[in-house]
Amino acid sequence: METPHLGMEHQTIDAYGNRYCLNGYGYDSLLQHEFTHEWFGNQLTNAGWDDMWLHESFGTYMQPLYSQYLNGDMDYFSWLHELRLKLRNHHPIVSGSSRTEEQVYDEKAGPGQDIYNKGALMLHTLRQLIGDEAFFDSIRRLVYGRPDPQLGNFSPRYASTGDYVAIVDQVSGRRLDWFFDVYLR
Repeated sequence: METPHLGMEHQTIDAYGNRYCLNGYGYDSLLQHEFTHEWFGNQLTNAGWDDMWLHESFGTYMQPLYSQYLNGDMDYFSWLHELRLKLRNHHPIVSGSSRTEEQVYDEKAGPGQDIYNKGALMLHTLRQLIGDEAFFDSIRRLVYGRPDPQLGNFSPRYASTGDYVAIVDQVSGRRLDWFFDVYLR
């Protein structure tokens, strides 16, 4: 749906008003980000606002992944470099306590845009640490709650940071609390 604001995912439809502006990688990155929410956001919902990075980090990381698919590794690494330049790193992405939407998106008192950019860079680092097979298996299990999603054998779910850490530990065969402590907490 064309709207007077840039974009926002909603259940079953994206509100979009970016006028299909191609980025330097050959596609509209905002539209692609919002489409990602249709997969993650409609199938997986964060358990609380402190887990909002599950939506925004994965949505943001899908942009360099898509660029890698379209144009190769150089575009992928260029995207990651652009994300790195946006880091603030003033507050943890995950506080471990209950937060409101305002607290999460607050640029001065909360993680703000780091839930997008730092979270996406964390996912890139995690992928390098555990390998593609375990990384993409962890996403499947997070989103669908199982390793073998087929039509009719999964339902929408709520998940938390703790749920994802447990999934990553399971698929990698290692305890990676230290990793998530450094990058999220």
